[in-house]
Amino acid sequence: AAEPRPRLTRIWAGDLFLQQTEARAAAKLDLYASNLAGALSKYQSVPKLLALHGDVAELFRNAGDPSVRARANELTVTVSALTGAEDTYLMDATGLTFAASNWNSTRPFVGHNFSFRPYFQQAMQGRLGRYFALGTTSGKRGYYFASRVAAPLPAGGSETLGAVVVKVSLMKITPC
Repeated sequence: AAEPRPRLTRIWAGDLFLQQTEARAAAKLDLYASNLAGALSKYQSVPKLLALHGDVAELFRNAGDPSVRARANELTVTVSALTGAEDTYLMDATGLTFAASNWNSTRPFVGHNFSFRPYFQQAMQGRLGRYFALGTTSGKRGYYFASRVAAPLPAGGSETLGAVVVKVSLMKITPC
């Protein structure tokens, strides 16, 4: 008759252990989520800032000119180097990439159409495009931010020229 107490004690101790473990795990998950959100937030304004710059709109308007494409490629390389982004690229209004920070790599984004990606579709709707995915060209996972590039029209309104995209490697973001 002495056995029920040790059994109840084991059950109570097991439940207490699980509750404490769950609470620690939830706190750690919240910390990781905050760290990730903070690390990503520094990139979300980059495409919007580039999209608002008048010189960038001119790159889009004259993307057929090889010297303009070379300048656009240089800009994307500089932006990626300064921000620490994995890649930066420019897509025309159809989703075709005409300049990219990886333009001279073995698997460049230039010439690829990414219009099927949600980040591009969101940007074309005038929203900040956001998407986590495995890169179809690079084969690397990343978080993508995109912003629509538009230019004012003489009669009013604006013309959508394309999108600026910044890809962030989550491998570079370390847990706290």
